[in-house]
Amino acid sequence: MVHRLKFITDKMSMVVLFSCEVSHVSQWLCFAVERNVRKLIIRVDAFDIARLPQSIFTCNTLVELRMLSDFVFDIPDSTTCFPSLKLLQIAFQKPDYDLLQKLFRSCPVLEVLSISVSVNLVGDENVWMFDIMMPTLKRLTIRLYLNLGYLEGVYKHKFVVTASNLKYLVIEDDLLLNFVVNGRPLLNEVSLDVRLVKSYFILDGFEVSHDEANRVMKLLRGVNYTKILSLTSNTTNSLNLGFDDNMPTFPNLIRLETCIDARFGWKLLPHFLNSSSNLEILILKMVYNQEYSPEEFIQFESESVPSCLRLHLKMIEIRNMEGYKDELEVISYMLKNSEVLEEFSVDVAAKDAASKEDLQRQILMYPRGSVACEIKCL
Repeated sequence: MVHRLKFITDKMSMVVLFSCEVSHVSQWLCFAVERNVRKLIIRVDAFDIARLPQSIFTCNTLVELRMLSDFVFDIPDSTTCFPSLKLLQIAFQKPDYDLLQKLFRSCPVLEVLSISVSVNLVGDENVWMFDIMMPTLKRLTIRLYLNLGYLEGVYKHKFVVTASNLKYLVIEDDLLLNFVVNGRPLLNEVSLDVRLVKSYFILDGFEVSHDEANRVMKLLRGVNYTKILSLTSNTTNSLNLGFDDNMPTFPNLIRLETCIDARFGWKLLPHFLNSSSNLEILILKMVYNQEYSPEEFIQFESESVPSCLRLHLKMIEIRNMEGYKDELEVISYMLKNSEVLEEFSVDVAAKDAASKEDLQRQILMYPRGSVACEIKCL
């Protein structure tokens, strides 16, 4: 039984099939294709796998396809498939990797691709690889979640992306897989949330090696021509573990959003600044998920003032600053050496109002390298 079925019959025609019995899917999809459907959103019951009809592959009007359940299909070898498809979203619980690989090669004008996979580690010993080779692709989102199983080690599964026109890339990965981005595309924006593991899945004795953690640095090298880069604390933890003074250069980077955490401190920030000569906007989020230890916290050190501070950096934002000595030292350094800075804002998360006011007064007294700099304490 179709619990939700929607048709919009104008030139933006759309069909939505939610909670549909698997036996009805092919019939409804054939009906939609016959009526020149432009957008399809399909989801069947969680434990069912539906077969898509052959007619969908040659539908000239279909520009957007969202498959939010597991599906199987037979893609003809001799036929151009999805001739007009611009957006493809797939969300699988039990993916057939060979089938998906064939699907990725069958979309000649695809511009937007979103992949969500719940990875089941129980009983799955195969090493799989997604090879996404799409010259027309502009937006790519990859989300990988651990569905069932325990992490006994870092797995060898791999994504290889070759997309010369790619502009936007989002990766969320629970499993620290191998990601390779070929050709160093001229990206506008990259967002990375790459987790080492989810703590409640770790088996006793499980550790991530330096080489395994270095996978994230290799990914970063493949996207180093991006203009905007956002890194979560999960990602910076991985980068810190795999770091060997091997930071790539970021010649086009104008906006960096990253995290400073209690375990690794300021280890990476000087390298990012020295490698990003055209940086204009810097956003730092202080993350203290672990107990702060001044003895282990890595201080900010730079042999010379990075050129981006002297020539280009216009805005600095620090979030969740608690008033530790190292934080204040970095703030003082930034204000003193940022010669074209226009705006410096800091979110003070002190324990009480009096402490917050004291910190704000102290920050406002620091010397500024830019006469145009306005300090905002939030």
